[in-house]
Amino acid sequence: MSSIIKVGKVQSSTGQDAIEIANDGHIQNALTLDGGIANAGTITAGTFKGSLSEVPNIYQTTFLERTSGSLDVQGTAETSISSVTFVNKKGSSSLYVEVFFQVQVGRISGGAGDTGLRYADFRLYLNSSEVSQDDTSGFGTEIARRIAGRQSDNSTTPQSSYVPVSIVGECTTNSSANQNNLFSITCTGSGSLTRTEVFCSSSVPIIFKFTEIA
Repeated sequence: MSSIIKVGKVQSSTGQDAIEIANDGHIQNALTLDGGIANAGTITAGTFKGSLSEVPNIYQTTFLERTSGSLDVQGTAETSISSVTFVNKKGSSSLYVEVFFQVQVGRISGGAGDTGLRYADFRLYLNSSEVSQDDTSGFGTEIARRIAGRQSDNSTTPQSSYVPVSIVGECTTNSSANQNNLFSITCTGSGSLTRTEVFCSSSVPIIFKFTEIA
């Protein structure tokens, strides 16, 4: 013989309302669980009501590293630093791309009186074709940009600064799933005497992070 217990409200030992059950069976009061749910098995949920924020589907988060191929360039020609290929899991998904690397930007030996801000312009591209290191053209669609540099004083000696650079951009992946999406980063010096060094080794890698969402 089964038993039925009818209750409208459950209180804590201090008299605080813990669970309140409406006439239609819905739990109306907040339920807080401390310490997690152990050995719960399968939990079947109905409809959540209230201010529950929508969370997009994350299809994948991928890290790619480049551990060789440092770059040392002088002048104002935009030059490819490194490139990678990302394979999307869903067509036309949103993709967040983050790139992290270490650079040294400064001025090479020059005449006295050559002062001013020496910087390099770093850009992240979504490419339509392969781009190799040292390429100076053929870049695709720019999706992000960062600048790093230093102020030079009145001196003939070289001057530079070590700077960590991070570039974050967003784009849409290929319209079909499981396709190659090509990305590259470039640098452009601010002047003819600007020297840009990008470090890339096993101890100081260039790191690409891809987060693909709905």
